[in-house]
Amino acid sequence: MLFRSEERISALNAIGIALSSERDLDRLLDLILTEARRFTGSDAGSLYLLEDAEDQTQLRFKLAHNDAVEFEFAERTMPLNDDSMAGYVAGHVEAIVLDDVYAIPDERPYRFNSGFDDMTGFRTRAMIVVPMLDHVGGTVGVLQLMNPRGADGEPTTYPDDLLPLLTSLATQAAVSIKANELTLAMRRLFEDFASAAVAAVEMRDPTTAGHSHRVAGYSVELAKIVDGLRDGPYETFTFEDRKSTRLNSSHV
Repeated sequence: MLFRSEERISALNAIGIALSSERDLDRLLDLILTEARRFTGSDAGSLYLLEDAEDQTQLRFKLAHNDAVEFEFAERTMPLNDDSMAGYVAGHVEAIVLDDVYAIPDERPYRFNSGFDDMTGFRTRAMIVVPMLDHVGGTVGVLQLMNPRGADGEPTTYPDDLLPLLTSLATQAAVSIKANELTLAMRRLFEDFASAAVAAVEMRDPTTAGHSHRVAGYSVELAKIVDGLRDGPYETFTFEDRKSTRLNSSHV
């Protein structure tokens, strides 16, 4: 169900806070698409990311949601050109809003791919496609939503005043993705530095070679045991499921 105008602003702020607090990329992407669909009352949606492949840039079809039909999804890549709506939006940094994807004017360069509809019986109707731009205007990906429902639950079209707000949401999402990627790159750099430093120290004394790696392994296994405790003095100790674990406990 589409939000009313005053609800959209409040929802947009809440979504921005949620996006900024998520550090896992896969969960972040799922959150972006889930909240975008909820924000617009859309039955379905897709998310694409730009990626460099050899000497060209392409789109990766990263995620798809659909409340109306069950389907098996597999990531795939597609060329960055004007043939598809996602490719056109990414290449031209221009949003597309359609009341009926099966009635695209002939003068438009893009066409709707009905393969999913033909395979599942789903009927795509209205669609809105917006670029996901980061803080410097670089295109990170494309957000594609379809088949909104009105307050009565019946199929409707996307209102004109929704596009600026959805564009803002897409920008927040893009900035969150870039921040996530930067954090991951910094973490990998630190881990590479730590590994090189440990290797250099251990090479100085063959009798203690491997000691640091063994201690690290024992520490991880001990953390797993502690994390699984459900009683006793350490029952409140928990560790996040990521390499950079952070202790969340009242004991610290």
